Amino acid sequence: MYPTDLNGIYFNGIYIHEPMGLLTNFVMAVAGIALFLKLRSSEHGLINHMAYFLLFLGLASVGGIFTHGFPTYLGETGFFWLWSLKNTMVPIANYFAVMGLISALNPERASRLKPWMGVKIIAVSSLLVMTFSFLPAVIDLAFTYILALTLCVRARKFLPGAIAFRNAFAIAILSGTFYVVRWDIHPLWMNHKDIVHLFVLLSMWYIYRGIRAYEAGLSATDSLPEMERLGYFKSTDTIV
Repeated sequence: MYPTDLNGIYFNGIYIHEPMGLLTNFVMAVAGIALFLKLRSSEHGLINHMAYFLLFLGLASVGGIFTHGFPTYLGETGFFWLWSLKNTMVPIANYFAVMGLISALNPERASRLKPWMGVKIIAVSSLLVMTFSFLPAVIDLAFTYILALTLCVRARKFLPGAIAFRNAFAIAILSGTFYVVRWDIHPLWMNHKDIVHLFVLLSMWYIYRGIRAYEAGLSATDSLPEMERLGYFKSTDTIV
């Protein structure tokens, strides 16, 4: 929310409200956008979806640089709109994470779910703006990461990279615990939001490891399109 207590720091005459929040958002923004640019040209659907997942996390973090670091320069109105815009990136990122996994495991089911996932994005984003609360995004994150974690656990024996993806979403769920309990190591230099950001960075790293493992698994097969279409399992063994 827009700060009322200005307990940040000044650097060369510039007020920085949450210096560690500024730093962690900057690192997440660079990581998310750089990984997207590295991965976006892949011909495989799961990799493309995960690349866009990382991109929208990065774009949300670009907004976080300003809302965490320089909120007073935005003014209350500017802060509200930038806060709203950056947080609507979260349900969009969640869409790509879940749809990437479901598309790799069961393309037909993914096609049927796509419109409903779009409705979920609109609903969560609307609630974010109307309530000026991050709670709708927290609920959406919990739903997304638990679903993604479940898919990864069930697919770990036949989907390359599933273990790394599982670790990524398990860490993301753990990060939510710190957000909910609001446990601070230091109110300025390592508050609960900073801790969450560090967990998100670790989660992004595991997503990248999962993508690389997925690529390695596909390159070891003789028929990449067929293996991806089946998601490394027989068509009669649908798990989604």
